[in-house]
Amino acid sequence: MNFPLGQTDVYPGGYQSIVFLHDNGIFSTVIARSSDDRALAALRLTEVFEAAAGAIPALAAWTDPGRALPFTPVLPGGRLRNTYQGQLDDTGAVALPGLVFVGDAVCTTNPSVGRGITTSLLQARQLLHLLDDDAHDPVGLGLAFDAWCSDTIAPWFEDHLYWDAELIRRWAGADIDLTRPLPSDLVVAAAQADPALFPLIGPYLGMRALPVSLDAARTRAAEIYASGWRPPVPQGPSRDELADLAAAHGARTSGR
Repeated sequence: MNFPLGQTDVYPGGYQSIVFLHDNGIFSTVIARSSDDRALAALRLTEVFEAAAGAIPALAAWTDPGRALPFTPVLPGGRLRNTYQGQLDDTGAVALPGLVFVGDAVCTTNPSVGRGITTSLLQARQLLHLLDDDAHDPVGLGLAFDAWCSDTIAPWFEDHLYWDAELIRRWAGADIDLTRPLPSDLVVAAAQADPALFPLIGPYLGMRALPVSLDAARTRAAEIYASGWRPPVPQGPSRDELADLAAAHGARTSGR
């Protein structure tokens, strides 16, 4: 789907293509795979990635040589983990009074949705508010900031942890399991079938409301999936077709 940050498409067989917009006409294209999908590992090779990008219509439109020129080779990524760390030690005390963990030191989420800047800026704003109120009580500051992060930042970590686990399960071939809570990505996707859901999911997408706000849309979303509807499959190669393409171009590259 297109959105202000660029474009993202999820392929049910097991990969995701993403375009991230940056500054001054610069953008980056990403093909994400499950970390244990070794058949797609060759995408880290520039020739293989370029062939794959050319086969995925959404990426091909962005990377058309008549429209854009690369200025780096392919940069492989990894260890895209969801993490959360509070301010307290194992005994429940502030780990080191006066030292405050902020930003990625507190929380990281799968960057495919681009939440890291917002979660970090929210933390910075709250920490400044607390410092304005009382900068002379480092223990109290640590406790107050930890409590705020538990209420405001940790839910985003928990949201992505479940989202990623369910996505990997579906990438492995499982269908949507309606005996389990719907992950947020499926609740959001259901708005394609029922636009009346957009006012409920909009604040979540803009991070103006916490993930729990999607509860108001979950019953209707479950009804949509129970009817047999599934998110439209984006144009482009299946995971197996992409693996075949990667193998063919990878062999050609290694044979040089």
